[in-house]
Amino acid sequence: MATITTTIPDNKAALVRDAICSLYGYQDTIQDPTDPEATIANPMTKNKFVDIQVKNFLSNVVKEYKNRQAIAAVVDEEL
Repeated sequence: MATITTTIPDNKAALVRDAICSLYGYQDTIQDPTDPEATIANPMTKNKFVDIQVKNFLSNVVKEYKNRQAIAAVVDEEL
């Protein structure tokens, strides 16, 4: 499996993490699965959340690329 590495300056890492968490809806607390009236600390760390969001972004980019290729192929066939 390929690895993609992004280097972010140490003084910007927290800003990037917090920006992604904010824009993609990370919550510090979540509903307690055993008590719907209560909340608990989110067991998913912000760093793990960011990792998932980056992977989802890349996956969506690939899907969109493939969709556009398929559309272009159909359009070319019809010409």
